[in-house]
This record gives sequence, C-alpha cells and structure tokens, in this order.
Amino acid sequence: MRLVPVTSFSKRMHREHGLEAVTLANPLYVEFAHKAVPEMEVGASVLCDIDSVQRAVLYEQLGATVITPDVDINRNLPLLRRHAAQLAHQKRDTPLLAKLGDADRLKRRLIGRGG
Repeated sequence: MRLVPVTSFSKRMHREHGLEAVTLANPLYVEFAHKAVPEMEVGASVLCDIDSVQRAVLYEQLGATVITPDVDINRNLPLLRRHAAQLAHQKRDTPLLAKLGDADRLKRRLIGRGG
C-alpha cells in the first residue's frame, strides 16, 4: 500500500486550499494524515467500527482528533457518555461525535467536551 500519495495530497490540499479537517476510515491513513499535517483535524469515520473505549484510544493514539462511534452504539447516549467519561478519566481530550435525530433531521453533537 502506497501512502505517499495520501500524505502529499493532504499536505497540498491543506496548503493550497485551506483544508482544515478530514474524516478517514483506514487506521493507516489516520496515522499518516496526522503526521503529514499535524495541525489538521483528523476524524475517525463511523466505518472504523469504534465500539469501545479501547478502540477509541487506539485511534486517538494514531492521531484522530475526533472519534465517530460505530453505528450500533452511535445513538446510545448513555453508553456514549460512559465512554466519554472513561476517556476523560484517562485524561484524553478526543471528543466522540454522536449523530442524533431521525432521517429527516440529523443533528451532530460532541459528547465529552461539554457538548
């Protein structure tokens, strides 16, 4: 797998077009995008299947600055709050991004950073 095109593309888009954030589904891409442009927000996609605190910590260690939980737990606010509390207890500042609402009106909310 060649990651050079991904990192060079991220750098160029950030430099030339002001790209501020990306959401990625591949852990290697998360890591390399963060290393290529550390000041850019790197989100871990719902496709990463992050359904536990341990997986959230793994993606945070790879460079994710926003975590989107797995679709199976994405609307379970009590569970997301417990996960956010566990992350805070471990002195981690990466927010969990929850999707709330129905198909007609989808809201996004950060869980864990006072959101």
